[in-house]
Amino acid sequence: MRHARLLLLFALLSSLVFPATARQSQTASEQSSSAPAVPIRNAAAIALLQQTLSLMGGGNLAQVQDTYAETRIATPGDQSVPQAIVSGRIFTLGFDKVRIEIDTSSGTRKIISNGQNAWIVEPNESHEHVTQRSISPVGITYLPHVALAEDLADASTDIEDVGSEVLGATAVRHIRISRHEKFFARAELNTTTYDVFVDSSSGLIAQIHYLRRAPANLLITVPVQVAFDDYRNVNGLTVPFSITERVRGELLVQYQITKFQVNRSAIPADFAVGN
Repeated sequence: MRHARLLLLFALLSSLVFPATARQSQTASEQSSSAPAVPIRNAAAIALLQQTLSLMGGGNLAQVQDTYAETRIATPGDQSVPQAIVSGRIFTLGFDKVRIEIDTSSGTRKIISNGQNAWIVEPNESHEHVTQRSISPVGITYLPHVALAEDLADASTDIEDVGSEVLGATAVRHIRISRHEKFFARAELNTTTYDVFVDSSSGLIAQIHYLRRAPANLLITVPVQVAFDDYRNVNGLTVPFSITERVRGELLVQYQITKFQVNRSAIPADFAVGN
């Protein structure tokens, strides 16, 4: 039962964190994981992402020290499992420290990452260390422009223009972003690739696709698609208040942000186990 609860906790909560070691959608995963000698920096793709970042308030990110969000989390039901609707809270500090809390019938469960280590914390405050690389964020899902700002500024990051596509009924421009590191001995673990789909009408991010890595084995991945909607301007940031996640195309969870605030004076101790 404990193993099942941990899997459910990760399914519900880790999707709010954009994984640092997530790679790419299924089409992107067919590419080589080795870093090219010269980064791919497509001028048209960069210009589009710069425009998107501007529309989403990227110029105001430097003034954001921490964020807080309250969310309503709904998972689909079926004939054997009823629909579940719970409340959650997300705290961030400096965009590398994350604390996610979810209310359950047995108490509050948490995922805490301090930028170097990560833990799952049960309602009774017992905790388990998990692989940081499987959940360490390069950005927060409800602030997808954070990752864009970092990758646009990093000259070693590949930015490719895949082309125009249609997702559902939405015309989008497909951009592929790949980061290359030298953290692991296995080359395939050193590339972080994700696909960004920019709405051709609004210029905002419509979806992000990536591969989520399993905490126990980073070589095991699952394709994840995150869709953004109901954008609102809060403190100069354009934030998606509706977030839908699918795994292998099947609906996994829907988030409705009910409250979003910035600069509430969070401190590093808020992202330590025991607090």
